[in-house]
Amino acid sequence: MAHPCTLIASVAIWALVLSSTSAFSSHGHWLDHYRDAQQRPCCSANNDCRVVRARILSQDAASVTVEIDGVLLSLPGRSVHISEDAADWACVVPPQALLSKESVRCLFIAAQM
Repeated sequence: MAHPCTLIASVAIWALVLSSTSAFSSHGHWLDHYRDAQQRPCCSANNDCRVVRARILSQDAASVTVEIDGVLLSLPGRSVHISEDAADWACVVPPQALLSKESVRCLFIAAQM
């Protein structure tokens, strides 16, 4: 029978290996933890999130009117988040699509200082 410390070390190594491989299935980026208004992940492994210039024009209880790279859109409020870095990000599906209410899954706005 294996020594208890050996068993614990073995389990710890396997946990580390499994968590590392699951990180490669996504960006391994802070954007991966957010969801849109339909509870879908904002980003996929297809590099669909890109840096944009964005600003909030108005908002109410259900929607947010934004300007993204000069395009005016109304997005569900639960699809607009505060960016965790200094950049504005739009997650667009499919990645090559033009900006539209249907293609922008999530928007991340950088805090204005």
